[in-house]
Amino acid sequence: MKTDHAVPLSEWSVEQLSDLYVQGPSRANGPDDVAWAGDLLVGRGIELPNQKPWDDSKLPSSAVVLPAKTNAVTRRFEHGKFEFRFPKDGIMEHGQFEFKDRDELQAYLAKVFHFPGTSEQRASFSRKGRYQRVDDRGDPIFTFGDPILDLITNRHGVTIVAGELFDFRSKAITEGGLRGGRRGANLTPHIDTVKQMLLAESVAPKGGYELVECSEAGMTFASRNPSSMVFTASSGPPGVLTFRAWRTNAWFYWSLGTEIYTLGPNFSWAKIESKYGDHLGNSNTCGVTRRDSDSDTNDDYVDEWEAGGFSDAPTGHQSRCQANWGGSSRSGTVSKGTCGSWQG
Repeated sequence: MKTDHAVPLSEWSVEQLSDLYVQGPSRANGPDDVAWAGDLLVGRGIELPNQKPWDDSKLPSSAVVLPAKTNAVTRRFEHGKFEFRFPKDGIMEHGQFEFKDRDELQAYLAKVFHFPGTSEQRASFSRKGRYQRVDDRGDPIFTFGDPILDLITNRHGVTIVAGELFDFRSKAITEGGLRGGRRGANLTPHIDTVKQMLLAESVAPKGGYELVECSEAGMTFASRNPSSMVFTASSGPPGVLTFRAWRTNAWFYWSLGTEIYTLGPNFSWAKIESKYGDHLGNSNTCGVTRRDSDSDTNDDYVDEWEAGGFSDAPTGHQSRCQANWGGSSRSGTVSKGTCGSWQG
């Protein structure tokens, strides 16, 4: 279908939006356009069509070499997004973690992640696959699951700027900022225990989860905050699927986004469609400032996130997640931040 790309997506027809949503990103339209097309279709009362799994290898990109040893394939897409793709035995060492001043740290981040400038450092990222941070001998060390923090902190999770110590490890542990998909924190052998704890949480008066569904396909739990949804499978190999939104804001660094990960069987396909925004005036309604999306096939981890240094973080974000896993399709919405509703 021929489309005039100079016309804003909001003026596209339902047929044009549906075609964009089904086909996924291309040279003409990035993941943010695909996510926006989905929002516009929902806003018009149209049921979202089934999507084709994306083939990221066809998207224009350039390879990026990290200043640290890793077996990840890292690249920057033409539309500006940065991707880390780890193999099954993913590893990563830390890079420089001590800087003489703020300017040196800003320049380091700008050079590595191709920020347009050092004054406003913010970009979109995605990680696919699990990994473990290791030292120069290959031995496991503390891992955030955030490739940026794992790059700029030492083995103890500390960054030093102008002689000042920033203990990101303690901050992440106390505020729940550790990400999934860390090979050193694999709960697969404890799946039954995880399921029992989720069920106990859902029936406790002050538990953190609600039991949303219990059917032949398995159980569905939603956290009351509402930052996560967890699914179990009643047939086939035992497993757990999680949709989780996070928000980290520590000193000069912030990140927020959503991850999908599994314990047990891989998902055959998973997708995250996110919108980020800030409060409109004094209300708790947020205006959309950015949309983005990402997907992966036959894997156990994928995420989609925004991050920045020495800049303001969005107020919040909301993500629509989908996955084919455990013999059925699972979907749900998770969010983090103080956006009560959305406009735009």
